[in-house]
Amino acid sequence: MGGLAGYNRYAEQSREPERRSSADWKWTIFRRRPVTAGVRRKRMAWWTIGYLVLFGLLAVAGLWDDARNRRPAWFLGCAVVSNVTVIYLFVAFWQPSLRVPLGWAAPVLFVASMCWELFQSFEDLRGLRVDPQVSETQQRAMATITAGVLLMVCLPAFIVAGISAFGG
Repeated sequence: MGGLAGYNRYAEQSREPERRSSADWKWTIFRRRPVTAGVRRKRMAWWTIGYLVLFGLLAVAGLWDDARNRRPAWFLGCAVVSNVTVIYLFVAFWQPSLRVPLGWAAPVLFVASMCWELFQSFEDLRGLRVDPQVSETQQRAMATITAGVLLMVCLPAFIVAGISAFGG
């Protein structure tokens, strides 16, 4: 009888839910599905494609302006790589299989692109203040408006590319 009672006790224990530590639960909650070539999000909406075209045109206009201002070749090269990286990661948000080949390089490229964009923004704003025909107040107003418009147009692309780069 004693052997049978022990058997029942073990049978009851096996019916109890598995006990997990809080660290195990946190891991289960925050674990991401691995991105493979078959994973696909919703298709891009028409307005998202329009926004991407606007961002691309703005990037090309910035490169054109930099080339017209006779920036060095390394400057233009960094600008091209930065813009292509942001556009690629933006599209990879909707097509995660595009991010897979980049692996660990995606976050590195994104951070490098954001550092470049910040540097280039300061250079461009500094270039606005060189015009001697415009008063100091007008120069500040132009710089503020330019920075605001660029931020409104570029920030969504940067955010989506960042989410894509860090595996979101």
